[in-house]
Amino acid sequence: MPNENYYNKIKETIRDYAVQKDSSLTDKDVADAIKKSVEDVYASIGRKVEVISDGEFVKIVHPESKRGISFKSVFAVTKPQYLIERAKFYIEKKITTQFLTIACHILAIVIAKYQWVSFYYKGFFDRNVDLPELLSAHYKQSRKYRVTDVLQTFIATAQKSFSEMVHKSNIDDETSRKLLFVNEYHLWQNIYPLSSLKGNFEVTTDDLRLSRCIFRRATRKHGKPSFKHIDVQITSRDLVCKPIKLNPEYEPESYLKTIKSTISDYLRESHYHLEETDVYEAVKCAVEEMCMTVGRRVILDISAMPPKLLDLTNLDRVREVPLTKIFAVIKPKYFLERVCSFIDRFEREKIFNIYMPFRGQIIKAAVMGETFFLGSRSLETLQVNKRFEGTLAEFGKKHNIYVESGKENIVVHPRDYRMWDLAVYIYEETGYAMSINSHRKILRLKKQGKDVIFNIFGTIGIMPADERIPEEDYAVGTEWELILYDVNQSAREGYQLYVSRKQIDFIVNYITSFIPEFGLLKIRSIARDPGICSKILVEYNGSGPIKWGRYKESLKEIQENLSGERIEIVEYDPDDIEKTIQSALNHDGHIKINSFEKTATVVTTNKGALIGKKGYNVRLAGMLTGFKFTVMTPDEYLMAR
Repeated sequence: MPNENYYNKIKETIRDYAVQKDSSLTDKDVADAIKKSVEDVYASIGRKVEVISDGEFVKIVHPESKRGISFKSVFAVTKPQYLIERAKFYIEKKITTQFLTIACHILAIVIAKYQWVSFYYKGFFDRNVDLPELLSAHYKQSRKYRVTDVLQTFIATAQKSFSEMVHKSNIDDETSRKLLFVNEYHLWQNIYPLSSLKGNFEVTTDDLRLSRCIFRRATRKHGKPSFKHIDVQITSRDLVCKPIKLNPEYEPESYLKTIKSTISDYLRESHYHLEETDVYEAVKCAVEEMCMTVGRRVILDISAMPPKLLDLTNLDRVREVPLTKIFAVIKPKYFLERVCSFIDRFEREKIFNIYMPFRGQIIKAAVMGETFFLGSRSLETLQVNKRFEGTLAEFGKKHNIYVESGKENIVVHPRDYRMWDLAVYIYEETGYAMSINSHRKILRLKKQGKDVIFNIFGTIGIMPADERIPEEDYAVGTEWELILYDVNQSAREGYQLYVSRKQIDFIVNYITSFIPEFGLLKIRSIARDPGICSKILVEYNGSGPIKWGRYKESLKEIQENLSGERIEIVEYDPDDIEKTIQSALNHDGHIKINSFEKTATVVTTNKGALIGKKGYNVRLAGMLTGFKFTVMTPDEYLMAR
C-alpha cells in the first residue's frame, strides 16, 4: 500500500474523531496531531526525526541527512491503533486548550461584572474573587493574570482623568474641593449627602450628581477593559501524566461533587427546602433529558461511585458511558441551568404539597419587611435622556408603565435608573407603589402601600398591597393572623404563598376561630369595608339562635385584632324583610320598602348617624341586602310627597 494510502486512512479516522468532538477543527489541526504523534513514536525509541506537515500530507525526514523516511516505517515501531490513540490525544489537547481559553475569557468577564457590582455597592473590589483563586495550578499563565488589577488600573486612570477635568474646569474652588474629596474616596455612586470631618464641608446630592457625570465621562474616555489576551498554557507532560483528563476535577466523582456544590450554593441562596436525594434526582432528570435530545436513551445510577451512565438505546448491547460524555451534548453552564430548573420545579411541588392543606385557613406569620414586587424587571434599566416634569400619568405613558389616576406632579432627572431605584423614588415622592403583573410582566403604579413579606413556617410568602387593611403598620418582627388564600404551583413569575387580611373568607374563618358556633350558620352575604366595618347576614340552618351576649368579649377581641373594625351580625328573617333591613341599618324606625324595584326609603331625624362616616353604613347595608336606600329627614320626606 503506498504511503499516501496509509496516511489518508489514518487521517480520515482522526478527522471523523475530530468532527465528532469539535466540528470547528480543520484539516491542518488533524495533520498537526498526526505530526506530533509520529514524533512521539520515534522519540520513544530514541530517534529524532523532522516531520513536515503542509496540511494535506506529512513528510518524515532525517534531521541530518535530510533523507526521506517512508511513512509505513512508523508501524515497525508501533501498531496503527496506538498511533491513532496518540493522535486522538493531541486532538483532545487542542480542543481542551481552546475550550479552556474561551472559558477563562468568559470567567474573567463574569468576574469583572461581579467586581463592578462590588465596587458600586462597597466602593472597592473583592480581591478574594479572581482568576488565580478560581483556576487550577495547571493553567500557568492564567495564574498570573488578575482581573482585579486590570479593573483597579482602569479606575486609577479614570480617577486621574477625573482630577484633570475638575482642575481644568471653571468650577468654583469649594465645589472642586468637594468633587476631589468624592473622587479620592470612591464615592461617585453614593446618593446620600456626605460630611467631611477634616475639611469641615458637606457634600450635597447635587455635588454627588455632578461627580457621577464627570466620572462617567472619565470612564468613557478610556474605554472598557478587555480580557481577550488571556491565554492558557497546558503542557503535554500534564496530559500524559493524566491521559486526556487535565486534572482531578475532570473525574466523574469530582464532576458530581462540583455540580452538587454549585447546586448547594443555589439552594442556600434561594432558601429552598430540598434534601440531598432531591438534588441527585434533579441531576438524574437533567442528564436523561439532555441525552434524549440527541436520540440516546440512558439511565444514570448515582448510587454507584463513580456514577454509572448506562446507554439503553440498543437493548441488545447495553454499554456504560462516562458521565463526562454529556458535556459533548451540552455545555456545563447550560447543564447546571437545566438542573436548577428541575430543582425549582421540585421546590414548587414540595411547597405546594406542604401548604395546600392549609389553604383557606388562618395562620400566624411574622413580618420580614415591605417590598416592591417587580420580579425579574427589578434590575432592568430605564434610561431618562432629559429632565421630565409633569404628572405621573404622563411619565407612565411615556415609559410604558400603567398608572392608576396619577394626577400628582413629579420631577425625574436625566440618568439611567434601575427599576427598583425608580420605584423607591416614585414612592417617596408621590406615595404610588410600583408592582408587576406576574402573567403579562407589565409594570403598574397605584396609590397604595407596599407589598408585605412574611415568614410562613420558614417559607417566604407575600401579602400584595391590595390585600392589606388600610392604616395597619406591618413592622418587622411583628406577628399577624392571616389567611393563606393561594398556593401557586405554576412556574409563573412570583411567590408561591399569598396571604391576606382583606379577603371575605378571612373575616369568616377568623370569627369562627373565636366563636365555633358561627361555623354552623348559613352565611347569605357579607359586606366589608376593611378596617372600618363588616356586616354579615346569617341564617340559622336548622340550629337554634345564638346568644351573642355570651360572645361579647370575643367580638371585642376580634375588633381589636382587626384594627378597630366593627363586626355586625345581621340575622336574616325570610318572613319579615323589613326587620332584616332594620338590623342591617341599625335603625328601629319605619322603612318603606319596594320589593319589586329593590329600593327602600328610610325616614329618620338623625340622618348623619344613619348614613355613617363617608356613607359606610348605608353602603354596606345595601351591599348586604341588595336594596338601594334613600335616607330622608321628615321634612324632606313630606316635601318629596
